[in-house]
Amino acid sequence: MRAPKSSEAESASDMAMATHTSPMQERHGSSLLPQIAVGMTLGQVEREMILTRLRVFAGNKSRAADSLGISLKTLYNKLNAYRSAGLLPAEFE
Repeated sequence: MRAPKSSEAESASDMAMATHTSPMQERHGSSLLPQIAVGMTLGQVEREMILTRLRVFAGNKSRAADSLGISLKTLYNKLNAYRSAGLLPAEFE
């Protein structure tokens, strides 16, 4: 039996990490942690991080932007783009 190539091992490790439930997730529920999976595009990951930060800060856009290291204007631009594409959940309308 051959040893897995390093890229195969990394992929298996990535999948295991993506499906692992952390103790924080068990205590606080999954809605406060980003739902990131192997195979998501960078844009999908970015959207998930933004929406999760908004949930964590109860819709406070200023605090969400600060925690993400982006300007408030950038956050508004991204939310408007999600809205235009039909990707903004109703809770953020």
